[in-house]
Amino acid sequence: MSNASVIPIDSLSERSARIPSLDWVRISRELDAYGNAVLGRLLSPEECLEIAALYSKDDLFRSKVVMSRHGFGQGEYKYFKYPLPELLAEVRTTMYPHLAPIANRWNQALGIHVNFPERHADFIRRCHGAGQEKPTPLLLQYGPEDYNCLHQDLYGDLAFPLQVVFALSRRDVDYSGGEFLLVEQRPRAQSRGEVITLARGEAPLATGATVLRGFALQHEMAVLSAIREVVAKAPFRQMITPGGYRMSVAMSNCGSLGWVTDRSGYRYDSQDPMSGLPWPPIPVPLFRLASNAATEAGFPNFVPDACLINRYETGARLSLHQDKDEKDFSQPIVSVSLGVPAVFLFGGLKRNDKTVRVRLTHGDVVVWGGPARLRYHGVQPLKEDHHPLVGDLRVNLTFRKAG
Repeated sequence: MSNASVIPIDSLSERSARIPSLDWVRISRELDAYGNAVLGRLLSPEECLEIAALYSKDDLFRSKVVMSRHGFGQGEYKYFKYPLPELLAEVRTTMYPHLAPIANRWNQALGIHVNFPERHADFIRRCHGAGQEKPTPLLLQYGPEDYNCLHQDLYGDLAFPLQVVFALSRRDVDYSGGEFLLVEQRPRAQSRGEVITLARGEAPLATGATVLRGFALQHEMAVLSAIREVVAKAPFRQMITPGGYRMSVAMSNCGSLGWVTDRSGYRYDSQDPMSGLPWPPIPVPLFRLASNAATEAGFPNFVPDACLINRYETGARLSLHQDKDEKDFSQPIVSVSLGVPAVFLFGGLKRNDKTVRVRLTHGDVVVWGGPARLRYHGVQPLKEDHHPLVGDLRVNLTFRKAG
């Protein structure tokens, strides 16, 4: 493992402006079922670099721990001191009110007679009253072959049961290995481990394919507004396949080329067959999102000329297929998920190859190219759900270099 930095913070976190878009119903369910949940990309790449750069500023920390000296593993970490850096303080304070109800529900179910206050400041005041006055956010730094032994993070009798780990480095770019291991201790049964990949919000599907968790959340309002503008000019429609079947997914397009299907076949066309007019241009927020996501996934200089906009209602699905109507397979595919969750199927180079099922939520972006460019993929039938910004629908953007 090469150099990487990770920061655990003692409350699940995010910048305050992004927190309302988190799917708290899903998060709560996953925490109940598995004891952990992936929130998505809550820090931008710039914010990750900003935090990682703090490690060299000793005046920000109250202590340093070299893990090998204590049998904790290899590597080192530093505890921040008060006042915390503004970004970290904001994250803790704004996330806590969303987590306290979950923590209280857990305590009630376990028969623990501790009720956490609604405000983070009140919880900190309670900690200080119990003699726990030192801040617990810390920054870890790992080098080649470094590791952290199994442990529990407890700093006193008063403990909040939820914690977050931010990955600040890019998996398979800045480092390899470094999986995050959680172990569940089960009564009268063997312990059960779960490995989670953490890499600055990324979760690799395969060589050349990456999930960027929550990547679109930073500009979600601009993205949703841009989609409405496109659809006002080129309304959604359910196209007919060459076999005569009506697609369950409604579609529109923007860009110099748009993907269409009818009895004559699949193809790209510069004009909307419904109006006879050129497709609307790709709005700037959508173009930037696609370009930035491709760069983050290792495909710089991506310039899409086609953006497919798919609308999924409950029950709609997309069967396994390859994206092979484009002229240039050297360019990646960028797929943006918005609205209710969906299960993305990612297969091999043959239709009957085994598929990987990946649950995608609002703001997730999948990028695949290189050796993964022609992998089969699809979407399972959409389950009934609701998203506060998109409603009962899933909207998907697929960016391609078609011409």
